[in-house]
Amino acid sequence: MEREREQSGSLLYLSKSLIQSYPKDNQSTVHLTPWDLTRLSIEYIQFGILLPKPSTPLDITISHLKSSLSQSLNHFFPLAGRLSTINHDTMPPTISILVDCGNQGAEFIVASAEDVTVFDIVRPLYVPSILKSFFPLNDAIGRDGHSLPLLSVQVTEILDGVFIGCSLNHSIGDGASFWDFLNSWSEISRNDSTDISSPPIFDRTISELKVKANSEMADADEISSLQALLAHVWKFIVRAWKLNPDQEASFYLPLGNRSRIKPPLPDAYFGISISGCEVKASAGEVMSQGLGCTAWKLNRAVASLTNEIIKNWLDSWVEHPFTLHPEMYKAYTIYIMNSPRFNVYGNDFGWGRRIAVRSGSANKLDVRDDISVSRR
Repeated sequence: MEREREQSGSLLYLSKSLIQSYPKDNQSTVHLTPWDLTRLSIEYIQFGILLPKPSTPLDITISHLKSSLSQSLNHFFPLAGRLSTINHDTMPPTISILVDCGNQGAEFIVASAEDVTVFDIVRPLYVPSILKSFFPLNDAIGRDGHSLPLLSVQVTEILDGVFIGCSLNHSIGDGASFWDFLNSWSEISRNDSTDISSPPIFDRTISELKVKANSEMADADEISSLQALLAHVWKFIVRAWKLNPDQEASFYLPLGNRSRIKPPLPDAYFGISISGCEVKASAGEVMSQGLGCTAWKLNRAVASLTNEIIKNWLDSWVEHPFTLHPEMYKAYTIYIMNSPRFNVYGNDFGWGRRIAVRSGSANKLDVRDDISVSRR
């Protein structure tokens, strides 16, 4: 283990090490899809959970977390790998970017902030500045995964609790994948077992994935409660902007593709499967029309994302590849990130239910909203 004690404000870094999967028998590659490759210039996904202080000494808890993480990486083996680029001798020259699953290791950091309390984290209306230091790999982007870990975990002991902050390379997984991993890790930790209830699927060949029935199709044409809520948010943000009536004030929704493409992807598919959906409207339209009409715009945009549209986008990306980057985000457009369908609160590492969930500083925009289900 590499030992280091470094002071950063009120945070003391105690140690840093690499955790490999166990058993160490995964020597393979995972190719990235166009969805994955578009995130090479986007920052890591950062979420963390605040837990009560365990009854056992911290050293024992840390040892248990490392052991259970190693077992988890046996299931989620690409997270212990690194990105790799292969140059092909073709005309014109082409490259392939993939995950080298050579078990190089996920990063595990232990830190201490003994003057910070649970109250300091959950009470403020705004996220406290100290929380940024509870997450590793701040400012790292997808392509940095060639040299940096694809997964980094920081366990920070505070006065009356423990914060586990995770940073996942966005080019190998989306929000659903992130929470599948974290919940599986907590399941192994809680049950002290090597088995998980929902093993991940890394097969990138869509045509070979098992076909699943879409049980929600009957309600596809109804305005959902979430769409109504987002329409409400849209109208109030545009009102606060005080724009001219003819100024564009659009709304961007990320939509999961897993159940939309044919054949559907399994829920356990690990990787990115998201399409963007921009609903364009002027400030005057948003403010003058009723809530139902605004919500209907969102509803129709969601319904328009069909299997054909998704497949056409994939074909188009192959002909004209690109990556997303922050400069592409437009002013006066609301960007919604994450989803209330993510199992954010399904984790329990074995010493008590989570107290709170917080996101890191990565991928923050002036007009970005994160959505999670509220739990009391």
